[in-house]
Amino acid sequence: MHKKEHQCGEVYCKTCKDYYEPGHLCFMMPIQDEKKLSLVADDDTKLKRNTQDEHPNQVYIFFDFECTQDDLVQCEQGYERSESYDSFPILSYLYKNGILPKIIPSGAKNMSVEVPACNIRMIDSLNFLPSALSKLPKMFGLDELQKGYFPHLFNRQENQSVVLEHLPDIKYYYPDGMKVDDKELFLEWYAANAHKKFDFKLELLKYCQSDVDILRRCCLKFRQLFMVMTTKDSNKDGIDPFEKCITIASACNLVFRKNFLRPEKIGIIPAQGYNPEEKHSIKALKWLRYVSTSKGIHIQHARNGGEKKIGDYRVDGYHKNDNGEEIVFEYHGCFWHGCSKCYSKQTVNTVNTMTMADLHQRTLEKKSHIENQGYKYISKWECEFDKEIIENIDIKTFVDSVNYVTPLEPRNAFSGGRTEAFNLYHEAKDDEQIRYYDVTSLYPFINKTGKVVLGHPTIITENFDDILKYEGLIKCRVQPPRGLHIPVLPAKINDKLMFSLCRTCTELQQTTTCLHTKNEKSYNWHLEGIQLDYNKIEKNPGLRSLAKLMLNSFWGKFGQRTNLPQVEYVSDPSVYFDMLTSDQQEVTCVNFVTDEMIEMRWRNKEEFLETSGRTNVVIAAYTTAQARLKLYSYLDKLGDRVLYADTDSVIKTRRMGTKF
Repeated sequence: MHKKEHQCGEVYCKTCKDYYEPGHLCFMMPIQDEKKLSLVADDDTKLKRNTQDEHPNQVYIFFDFECTQDDLVQCEQGYERSESYDSFPILSYLYKNGILPKIIPSGAKNMSVEVPACNIRMIDSLNFLPSALSKLPKMFGLDELQKGYFPHLFNRQENQSVVLEHLPDIKYYYPDGMKVDDKELFLEWYAANAHKKFDFKLELLKYCQSDVDILRRCCLKFRQLFMVMTTKDSNKDGIDPFEKCITIASACNLVFRKNFLRPEKIGIIPAQGYNPEEKHSIKALKWLRYVSTSKGIHIQHARNGGEKKIGDYRVDGYHKNDNGEEIVFEYHGCFWHGCSKCYSKQTVNTVNTMTMADLHQRTLEKKSHIENQGYKYISKWECEFDKEIIENIDIKTFVDSVNYVTPLEPRNAFSGGRTEAFNLYHEAKDDEQIRYYDVTSLYPFINKTGKVVLGHPTIITENFDDILKYEGLIKCRVQPPRGLHIPVLPAKINDKLMFSLCRTCTELQQTTTCLHTKNEKSYNWHLEGIQLDYNKIEKNPGLRSLAKLMLNSFWGKFGQRTNLPQVEYVSDPSVYFDMLTSDQQEVTCVNFVTDEMIEMRWRNKEEFLETSGRTNVVIAAYTTAQARLKLYSYLDKLGDRVLYADTDSVIKTRRMGTKF
């Protein structure tokens, strides 16, 4: 049911789930109806499940694939790490038996495997508890549980029935692959137990049972604490993270929307941006510039005298030659004008909701009107110009040299933490110490005390005031100051987040003296009350771990990418070829799982991205930017005493007798 009746002229918004005026701005929606909770929990992963109330006999089953290995999947060293591939034996079994699963992939890992035919859904505990199994008991105060040791390298076909009078050689436990503290504990354990009898089958069973018991009890403790913490009404249960979500981040986002979010507070950035037509306009201007230069004529356009208006139409370019002939130049963006070569007639433009056939017809009507007014009409389709750029190096060189400012892309302002080595080797002097400092809970601190953007932005593209009067994202060219020991602003160069004073030196990885010009040095940048109950204050490692986990996971969901890969299982050849030739989807991988079935992985093409009602990348960008500034406040004071810096930590030198 919709919140209001449909009015003539309104269109249905998939994000807001109601009818609104065309072009309205969306907001993240609070969850107010308990009955809808199960339907919206995993909206971004396209999962819709019933609640536990509808299935009171719901059972949680825990299993571990740690010891399920064979010779074919072992690494050169003779061991393998299977956490990211636990689901593949299950998928192989399903494929062999002709059962179609629903999976949610993340790279080579499957976040969730659902088997509708059996009413089973499998999720990875690492998505909720990103910690080694051996660390989980301490996290939740289950001190009676302790993960044991098993010689994984001894787990080979020829050893399955072996019985020894002592433990296998220490090399089979691979102690060199353990962390320092863990290795010390292991060596103590091995020395104390080396003489004990070892029955492979019995020890394997005991080890696996112990692992699964730890996983079971810790996961259930996590679930219990999560539901208690997310309960608002004493008569109702809290949110079950395993039932409704597939990651801790999505669970935190669900809690926020259900218990804390107020209406019309957090704006949802449209998938195509606030002014999607601007991207097309830039390409049109480059084509007009090329035509103007190659023909040696003056063309009037949006940035050169303004667009000329002919009747009710505005045209991209206009030129009047010496003979008095008036020429109109039109650049047709394929997505905006309904290119018959790139799109089928029935395909709908996701921005203006018109079919490509209607857009193409509207383009022809505009052409006919202009020609009837006595103008010569010259047009260029986007796909044709793109082909010319690829095939003609002169055109490509010219187009690349034209520097028009493209619209600001909010995601470009989102960068991670700072990791940097300022000194590769340092030996402390007699009057000097090397100290390590860590900022406690940096991201939660920023979320609590820092700025958070609300609503929708005001887009400013001209008549700028003093830049210091603005708050938000700014696209500008920045020339770093000379002599700054520790740079401030990040730039993603060669797929790495870099902090430097010269763009060109960084791109070329130049370590000699910088002699570049100001333009070569500069960058284009995108900038960006709780009361405690005394009676409830007590030591609780489980709640502490859960609170820390939720606080550090919550903000990241706002920065999640929206064009996530999708998986489709196909047995019909016509469906297979339809997907391969689709003008809306891009197939990224095809896997023949059986002779009769194909697994196809795909994602939406850029023009057909769907707006997510769960994200706002500017909030994530503000979080990481303020965290970097907090770290920089320490780096700036330390100057050349900094040896190394990470997201929330600093290694530095200190003179004896000084405080910092």
